[in-house]
Amino acid sequence: MAVIDPDTLEMTVTSVDAIGHDAHRVAVAGDVVYVASSNEVTSIVDGDVRATVSPGETQYLGPMDGVFGVQLPNRQFTVLRANDPMVADHRQISIDPSSPAPSGVGIASEIDGEAWAETGRNYDLRRVELLAGPATTSLSEAMADQPTTTSVLPVWSGPVRDGSALVHGMAADEGGLSTLQDPLDAAVGWADVERVAFSPEDQAHWYIELAAKPPLAADRESGLLIASGLVLETTGDEVADYLVGIDNDAPEPGDFHVWVTDLATGETDEQIGPPYGLPVEFVHPDEQQPGDPPGPPTVLFTFLGPSTPADLDPETVRFYAWTSATRDGEVVAWDYAPDTGWSASMCPEGPGDRWTSVEPREPLRCDSGMSRLGR
Repeated sequence: MAVIDPDTLEMTVTSVDAIGHDAHRVAVAGDVVYVASSNEVTSIVDGDVRATVSPGETQYLGPMDGVFGVQLPNRQFTVLRANDPMVADHRQISIDPSSPAPSGVGIASEIDGEAWAETGRNYDLRRVELLAGPATTSLSEAMADQPTTTSVLPVWSGPVRDGSALVHGMAADEGGLSTLQDPLDAAVGWADVERVAFSPEDQAHWYIELAAKPPLAADRESGLLIASGLVLETTGDEVADYLVGIDNDAPEPGDFHVWVTDLATGETDEQIGPPYGLPVEFVHPDEQQPGDPPGPPTVLFTFLGPSTPADLDPETVRFYAWTSATRDGEVVAWDYAPDTGWSASMCPEGPGDRWTSVEPREPLRCDSGMSRLGR
């Protein structure tokens, strides 16, 4: 493979043997040349191979929404840097409901330093964007030929997204629950939210239905941390107020770690291992017994008595569900439901008004006649 410096016109040649894999895609970020096969990426500086990583099936290599890396199936984007370890972050691509691709995201192409993809029935070009996440490497860092320190990413337990005015209506099902369907878009089924249900009556209950049952907490491989939870907006200002979560980060195998963080004060109330119930009560798929009624693996949350946040009103609360899985500190799967904005069981225009059920993917309507985006 030959690279010509546009300023000096000097040519640097790197053999395929030195790279160690085929060259299907090539992208340049500053002084760094990235070469990708179908499932490997190698960084090269001044003709010398620096590092190689196998992130998965590579669909696109280049910049995207301010970072540099590879697009993978299931809306995943792996952020890369030149030096080992090359994987700096894992992000998720924002879905476009009008995209002709089944996943809602087409394969990107680089145009003038940005990632674009065809979308809509007319295949118009749309700039590809990433969902908010714990980005650790910027595009300028990916371009730099500088040593990097080996570090383990922090546990990715429900990063809080930026505020949004978008509200997804929740249609009432036959059982009276407000529900929101979510596309199958995570890397593994037990981190993929399939449906969120909410009961605002009396004591509020949230149900996060997963596409597959997670591995039992007592039997999970060492280093595998599976988390799920909620982000609540309780004050009507479109800014997150509380982070609720559960994971298996506990000293005893099979025990759980549950927590509620007040995002205004930064204070966290948590419980590690039994007895459970505070700061938030839960039901976990691990607790499902052979004689229980059949149904999807579900994580349930509810607040008991004095643990309920003082400003939580079931008729006006907005929320989204989240899941994540990390292996040895590296994020391997995650999901949001909904993917953008908030969900709500009551219409924002009139507390007490319920969304009117219509056909899937069509706008839901408030009883007052106002329309919001339905999923």
